[in-house]
Amino acid sequence: MANICSVNIKVKTSDESAAQTLSEKLTDLEKEADAQHVGLFVGSQRYLFDATIENCGNAVMIDGWVKWGFSDDEVIAFIKFLRKIAPVAECYIKYEEGGCLLYGEFQYDGTMLADCYLPEEDYPKDNDAEDFYEVLESAYQRFQDIREIKAEF
Repeated sequence: MANICSVNIKVKTSDESAAQTLSEKLTDLEKEADAQHVGLFVGSQRYLFDATIENCGNAVMIDGWVKWGFSDDEVIAFIKFLRKIAPVAECYIKYEEGGCLLYGEFQYDGTMLADCYLPEEDYPKDNDAEDFYEVLESAYQRFQDIREIKAEF
């Protein structure tokens, strides 16, 4: 069975109208996916499950999970998919998959894509601790590494 990778996505658009368009289209696609008992198509073979979509002014917030996690190519495909619906100014995809010691955030600023991640050797060892997520975020803030991803948008 695939591991579950939680994702929290923030897509900033050019304006509130674009965010409304994006939110409505993704909500419609999510309803269709739910009716068919499948994940939400997001531009590649990596589907989003149990998605919640919220319009927040000029941004759209999306929470859910994917099997395993996004590869670089899948993140690129996801951003291209979003850009076909509405202008995307920025996109942030926070991910966490403890079974594979993955924690970080893909960051797209409109031109460049980067993976800001916690190196595996800095991942907290005691994942049963009550304050684990605070310790994890603290480790991320102290030890994160940044890897630029070559992509054309």
